Parts: sequence; structure tokens; C-alpha cells
Amino acid sequence: MPVRVAVLAADPFLLAGVTGELGGKPGILVVDRGADVVVVLPDGAGEVLGGIDPGARVVLVSDDPGRAGDGVVRLPRRALTTASLMRAISDASQGLASPPAPRPPKGLSPREIQVLRLLAEGRDTAEIAAELAYAERTVKNILSGLLTRLELRNRTHAVAHALRHGLI
Repeated sequence: MPVRVAVLAADPFLLAGVTGELGGKPGILVVDRGADVVVVLPDGAGEVLGGIDPGARVVLVSDDPGRAGDGVVRLPRRALTTASLMRAISDASQGLASPPAPRPPKGLSPREIQVLRLLAEGRDTAEIAAELAYAERTVKNILSGLLTRLELRNRTHAVAHALRHGLI
């Protein structure tokens, strides 16, 4: 018996793309009403949670760690592929929920997050400094303070930590 899936998205192109992609998959029946699982793709500005059928399970595609609730399967938007969405729908239909998302560390400044993002892109200290219009010494001080405060071993550990906490 196929899983009845509805898709809710604020962006009509995203809605059409995800609906079209799911429409041809075995074990999936795309419906407008009476869904077993609802795939929710909110945009950054607004929610689309108003149209969820009572009793339906939810797959929430969002990079916002604060949006998941009980019984919701979370799928980070940056990890959205057909295969990952199919797994999330399967998990939701079986009543499995995502574990609570880790909370980002408190006290990270916007410039610390910027430095971590550039570091994750493979930039070295000089490139980060040039991109942010900082002195190289400033970038080193930002990283040193971050590593010390969060008790991280090195730059690689800092990037991994930031990825796990959804900062980059």
C-alpha cells in the first residue's frame, strides 16, 4: 500500500519540483488531502504549516534547528536529495522522529560565524582576512578565542563543531 504524501511549500517552484519528483516514485502516492505524511518546506520568511492534515506525520525540510517538534522528522535543507527525502518519508510513515537538534553554542558572534564559514570553504588565514577586511592577526585572534572558549582542538574541529550545530 503506498504512502499518501502531500507537499506544502511557500515557493511554487519548489512545490512543483518536489511534487513532480515524488510523483513517479514507487510506494508514494502524492495527494492534496488525506495524507499519511506531509512534507513541509517553509521559506525563510513565512510558515506553511496551516495545511497539515490532522493525524498526518511531518517531514520538515529546514536548516532552522528551532523548528522541529515532537513527532517530526527533520531533514536539513542543505541535505535535501531525492534519496534523503524518500528515507525521511519512510521514517515518518513508520512513526520515527528525528532526535532533537543540537543547540548552537551560545555566545558566537556574527564575525566568528563568518570566519567559521570561510574556514569551512577551505580559505586560509590571509584569504579570510582579505574577504572580511580584517588584519590576519584579527582572524587568528578570533579563531584562538573561539577554540579556547569552546574547548576545541584545532580549525578542523571548529568546522566540524559548527557543522554539527548548524552554524554553517
